[in-house]
Amino acid sequence: MNNVQNKLLTALSELENHKVFKCEYFDFFKSNINKKIYELHRANFFFRTEATVKGIAYVVSQAALHDDMDTLIFFTYILNEECGEGDKNRCHEVLMETSHNKYGKYEFGLPSLFVNDAKNNELIIDETHNYRREIINILSDSYHSMLGCVYALETHADFMLTNFRDAFRANRKKMDLINTKKT
Repeated sequence: MNNVQNKLLTALSELENHKVFKCEYFDFFKSNINKKIYELHRANFFFRTEATVKGIAYVVSQAALHDDMDTLIFFTYILNEECGEGDKNRCHEVLMETSHNKYGKYEFGLPSLFVNDAKNNELIIDETHNYRREIINILSDSYHSMLGCVYALETHADFMLTNFRDAFRANRKKMDLINTKKT
């Protein structure tokens, strides 16, 4: 392996082991899901991620304007994946909304919440509003700042979703009973 490859592998390893991935919220959420916490999580998570496709589409447009073919190809692929490869039922937002609402319904008796309605939900906390504002500020900064932000967000997304999935699995009680009755 040459020196450049070693530097790249070291940088990627440092990124994957960065302290941002040691989020106390994930640990708390895995061990303390109840109706109130879940309802708060769902509203804030929906509001926080509602702009994902819009943000990725913006990155694609900026990559095209900057003649950055590698970024254009990479984020076009991500945009296509986020949009269910053309199948609305497979769009990540739809899948996220459906899975969160089913979990909330079966585990806690919660009514459905639509992603687009989350912005009007009284459970949205100031930190979530601040997060959205900060992301907008970074995306509208220089091209290189925008790239750093979106690559970091994309890297963090898998980790975040894995933690949420693990939390739901560890804390489900009623869904197991429903699945048992069907078999």
